Amino acid sequence: MVRTQFLAKEGFKGLGIGILIFLVAFLLDLRFLLFFLLIFLAMWIFIFRNPERFASERGEGVVLAPSDGKITDIWYQSGLVYISIAIDWVDVGLLRAPYDARNISFKIRHGLRASFVPEATKEKVNQRMYYQSEDFDMIIEPEIFQANFYPLPDALTGDRIGFCKLGRLQVVFKENFLDLRVNIGDVLKGGETLLGYKK
Repeated sequence: MVRTQFLAKEGFKGLGIGILIFLVAFLLDLRFLLFFLLIFLAMWIFIFRNPERFASERGEGVVLAPSDGKITDIWYQSGLVYISIAIDWVDVGLLRAPYDARNISFKIRHGLRASFVPEATKEKVNQRMYYQSEDFDMIIEPEIFQANFYPLPDALTGDRIGFCKLGRLQVVFKENFLDLRVNIGDVLKGGETLLGYKK
Protein backbone atom coordinates (compact mmCIF):
# COMPACT_ATOMS: atom_id res chain seq x y z
CA MET A 1 0.00 0.00 0.00
CA VAL A 2 1.33 3.43 -0.95
CA ARG A 3 1.24 6.07 1.80
CA THR A 4 1.19 9.78 1.12
CA GLN A 5 2.57 12.59 3.23
CA PHE A 6 -0.04 14.50 5.20
CA LEU A 7 1.45 17.80 3.95
CA ALA A 8 2.21 18.84 0.36
CA LYS A 9 5.93 19.47 -0.15
CA GLU A 10 5.19 23.12 -1.00
CA GLY A 11 4.22 23.66 2.65
CA PHE A 12 7.40 22.25 4.23
CA LYS A 13 9.37 25.51 4.29
CA GLY A 14 6.60 27.52 5.97
CA LEU A 15 5.95 24.74 8.48
CA GLY A 16 9.65 24.54 9.34
CA ILE A 17 9.90 28.31 9.85
CA GLY A 18 6.73 28.28 11.97
CA ILE A 19 8.04 25.46 14.18
CA LEU A 20 11.39 27.24 14.60
CA ILE A 21 9.69 30.48 15.67
CA PHE A 22 7.40 28.47 17.96
CA LEU A 23 10.41 26.85 19.69
CA VAL A 24 12.13 30.23 20.17
CA ALA A 25 8.91 31.70 21.61
CA PHE A 26 8.57 28.66 23.88
CA LEU A 27 12.14 29.04 25.17
CA LEU A 28 11.60 32.76 25.78
CA ASP A 29 8.24 32.03 27.48
CA LEU A 30 6.26 34.31 25.13
CA ARG A 31 2.85 32.77 25.82
CA PHE A 32 0.86 35.35 23.87
CA LEU A 33 2.96 34.66 20.75
CA LEU A 34 2.71 30.89 21.32
CA PHE A 35 -1.07 31.05 21.06
CA PHE A 36 -0.95 32.82 17.68
CA LEU A 37 1.81 30.53 16.42
CA LEU A 38 -0.29 27.46 17.24
CA ILE A 39 -3.17 28.93 15.25
CA PHE A 40 -0.77 29.76 12.39
CA LEU A 41 0.68 26.22 12.36
CA ALA A 42 -2.79 24.63 12.39
CA MET A 43 -3.92 26.86 9.50
CA TRP A 44 -0.70 26.18 7.57
CA ILE A 45 -1.20 22.42 7.89
CA PHE A 46 -4.83 22.79 6.77
CA ILE A 47 -3.90 24.99 3.79
CA PHE A 48 -1.17 22.63 2.54
CA ARG A 49 -2.88 19.31 3.36
CA ASN A 50 -2.33 16.43 0.97
CA PRO A 51 -5.33 14.05 1.06
CA GLU A 52 -5.44 10.79 -0.83
CA ARG A 53 -8.18 10.95 -3.46
CA PHE A 54 -10.03 8.20 -5.28
CA ALA A 55 -12.18 8.77 -8.36
CA SER A 56 -15.95 8.71 -7.86
CA GLU A 57 -16.14 6.73 -11.09
CA ARG A 58 -13.44 4.56 -12.58
CA GLY A 59 -13.00 3.09 -16.00
CA GLU A 60 -11.79 3.74 -19.49
CA GLY A 61 -12.60 7.18 -20.85
CA VAL A 62 -13.28 8.88 -17.50
CA VAL A 63 -12.07 12.50 -17.29
CA LEU A 64 -11.57 13.80 -13.73
CA ALA A 65 -11.37 17.26 -12.20
CA PRO A 66 -7.75 18.50 -12.23
CA SER A 67 -8.03 20.45 -8.96
CA ASP A 68 -10.26 21.46 -6.09
CA GLY A 69 -12.20 24.64 -6.72
CA LYS A 70 -15.33 26.11 -8.21
CA ILE A 71 -16.12 26.30 -11.92
CA THR A 72 -16.45 29.98 -12.78
CA ASP A 73 -16.84 29.73 -16.54
CA ILE A 74 -17.21 27.25 -19.40
CA TRP A 75 -17.02 28.32 -23.02
CA TYR A 76 -16.57 26.82 -26.48
CA GLN A 77 -14.30 28.49 -29.00
CA SER A 78 -12.64 27.28 -32.21
CA GLY A 79 -13.43 23.61 -31.55
CA LEU A 80 -12.12 23.74 -27.98
CA VAL A 81 -13.83 23.53 -24.56
CA TYR A 82 -12.44 25.92 -21.91
CA ILE A 83 -13.17 25.28 -18.23
CA SER A 84 -12.12 27.99 -15.77
CA ILE A 85 -11.69 26.94 -12.12
CA ALA A 86 -11.16 29.32 -9.18
CA ILE A 87 -8.89 27.77 -6.54
CA ASP A 88 -9.48 29.24 -3.07
CA TRP A 89 -7.22 29.07 0.00
CA VAL A 90 -9.38 26.35 1.61
CA ASP A 91 -9.14 24.13 -1.48
CA VAL A 92 -6.44 21.45 -1.72
CA GLY A 93 -3.71 22.97 -3.89
CA LEU A 94 -2.54 19.82 -5.67
CA LEU A 95 -3.14 19.62 -9.41
CA ARG A 96 -3.91 16.22 -10.89
CA ALA A 97 -3.97 14.88 -14.43
CA PRO A 98 -7.62 14.83 -15.58
CA TYR A 99 -6.78 12.18 -18.16
CA ASP A 100 -3.71 10.19 -19.20
CA ALA A 101 -1.11 12.69 -20.41
CA ARG A 102 1.66 11.94 -22.89
CA ASN A 103 4.35 14.15 -24.40
CA ILE A 104 4.02 16.81 -21.71
CA SER A 105 5.62 20.22 -22.23
CA PHE A 106 5.77 23.35 -20.06
CA LYS A 107 6.05 27.06 -20.68
CA ILE A 108 6.12 29.99 -18.24
CA ARG A 109 5.18 33.62 -18.85
CA HIS A 110 6.85 35.50 -16.02
CA GLY A 111 4.95 38.25 -14.27
CA LEU A 112 3.34 39.28 -11.00
CA ARG A 113 1.08 37.32 -8.67
CA ALA A 114 -1.49 40.06 -8.16
CA SER A 115 -4.88 39.15 -6.74
CA PHE A 116 -6.64 42.37 -5.73
CA VAL A 117 -6.61 44.05 -9.14
CA PRO A 118 -9.20 44.16 -11.94
CA GLU A 119 -9.45 41.11 -14.22
CA ALA A 120 -8.17 43.06 -17.23
CA THR A 121 -5.01 43.98 -15.32
CA LYS A 122 -4.51 40.39 -14.13
CA GLU A 123 -4.76 39.24 -17.73
CA LYS A 124 -1.87 41.51 -18.72
CA VAL A 125 0.54 41.36 -15.76
CA ASN A 126 0.05 38.07 -13.88
CA GLN A 127 2.39 35.14 -14.20
CA ARG A 128 1.07 32.24 -16.28
CA MET A 129 2.22 28.67 -16.49
CA TYR A 130 1.27 26.50 -19.45
CA TYR A 131 1.00 22.70 -19.39
CA GLN A 132 0.50 20.98 -22.73
CA SER A 133 -0.17 17.35 -23.54
CA GLU A 134 -1.71 15.43 -26.42
CA ASP A 135 -5.29 15.42 -25.07
CA PHE A 136 -5.57 18.51 -22.86
CA ASP A 137 -3.83 21.75 -21.89
CA MET A 138 -3.82 23.62 -18.58
CA ILE A 139 -3.01 27.23 -17.74
CA ILE A 140 -2.31 28.32 -14.15
CA GLU A 141 -2.56 31.92 -13.05
CA PRO A 142 -1.29 32.04 -9.42
CA GLU A 143 -2.36 35.01 -7.30
CA ILE A 144 -0.44 34.76 -4.00
CA PHE A 145 1.48 31.51 -3.48
CA GLN A 146 3.97 30.17 -5.99
CA ALA A 147 2.54 27.59 -8.39
CA ASN A 148 4.37 24.93 -10.36
CA PHE A 149 4.07 21.86 -12.52
CA TYR A 150 6.15 18.80 -11.66
CA PRO A 151 8.61 17.82 -14.44
CA LEU A 152 7.00 14.56 -15.59
CA PRO A 153 7.28 13.12 -19.12
CA ASP A 154 3.93 11.28 -18.78
CA ALA A 155 1.11 11.10 -16.22
CA LEU A 156 -1.83 8.79 -15.61
CA THR A 157 -5.35 9.94 -14.74
CA GLY A 158 -5.36 11.29 -11.17
CA ASP A 159 -1.56 11.58 -10.84
CA ARG A 160 -0.23 14.64 -9.01
CA ILE A 161 1.22 16.94 -11.67
CA GLY A 162 1.58 20.30 -9.92
CA PHE A 163 0.52 22.75 -7.25
CA CYS A 164 -1.55 25.95 -7.18
CA LYS A 165 -3.01 27.61 -4.10
CA LEU A 166 -5.11 30.74 -4.58
CA GLY A 167 -5.34 31.26 -8.28
CA ARG A 168 -7.16 30.38 -11.44
CA LEU A 169 -6.82 27.21 -13.49
CA GLN A 170 -7.98 26.93 -17.06
CA VAL A 171 -8.34 23.46 -18.58
CA VAL A 172 -8.67 23.14 -22.35
CA PHE A 173 -9.96 20.07 -24.19
CA LYS A 174 -10.79 19.50 -27.84
CA GLU A 175 -14.58 19.68 -28.20
CA ASN A 176 -14.65 16.32 -29.99
CA PHE A 177 -12.63 14.76 -27.12
CA LEU A 178 -14.80 15.57 -24.09
CA ASP A 179 -18.46 14.87 -23.28
CA LEU A 180 -18.75 17.46 -20.49
CA ARG A 181 -20.82 16.59 -17.37
CA VAL A 182 -20.29 19.67 -15.16
CA ASN A 183 -21.79 23.16 -15.06
CA ILE A 184 -20.79 26.66 -14.01
CA GLY A 185 -20.93 26.91 -10.21
CA ASP A 186 -20.12 23.25 -9.55
CA VAL A 187 -17.61 22.61 -6.75
CA LEU A 188 -14.86 20.17 -7.72
CA LYS A 189 -12.52 17.85 -5.85
CA GLY A 190 -9.33 17.16 -7.78
CA GLY A 191 -8.86 13.54 -8.84
CA GLU A 192 -12.30 12.64 -7.50
CA THR A 193 -15.07 14.63 -9.24
CA LEU A 194 -16.11 13.53 -12.73
CA LEU A 195 -15.67 16.23 -15.40
CA GLY A 196 -16.99 14.08 -18.20
CA TYR A 197 -16.18 11.21 -20.54
CA LYS A 198 -13.94 10.83 -23.54
CA LYS A 199 -16.10 10.75 -26.68
